[in-house]
Amino acid sequence: MYVCDTDTLKAFENHEKVVEGLRAGRFMVLDSEVMKIYIFRGIERDYIVSPCSFCMCYDFLINVLSRRVRTACYHVVGFEIARLKGKLYTIHVKPEELADIIIEIAVQGFSHTLRRITGKH
Repeated sequence: MYVCDTDTLKAFENHEKVVEGLRAGRFMVLDSEVMKIYIFRGIERDYIVSPCSFCMCYDFLINVLSRRVRTACYHVVGFEIARLKGKLYTIHVKPEELADIIIEIAVQGFSHTLRRITGKH
């Protein structure tokens, strides 16, 4: 499933949360020697995202995958907008830090390790 067609990008480019996410550096790429993952660092929750394809947020899981009332959430499309605007925030992390971040997000929905690394709380 690819949701970043031109019309969808246009529909989301001025979305309030996309604009704020770009400004605050919330669209993040965590790069380690092992792999690269995409994280949307939210205020209260963090999400692992596959740009233009999938997001762990409730909106995507419920409204896109289950109910099929939307084609995307702003996190999924926002990564492509961030890439096109040169606003992806890339962080190089150790493999063990990446593992901690993934586990924290999967279990708690929020990563303290990510905030420690980025210095943003």
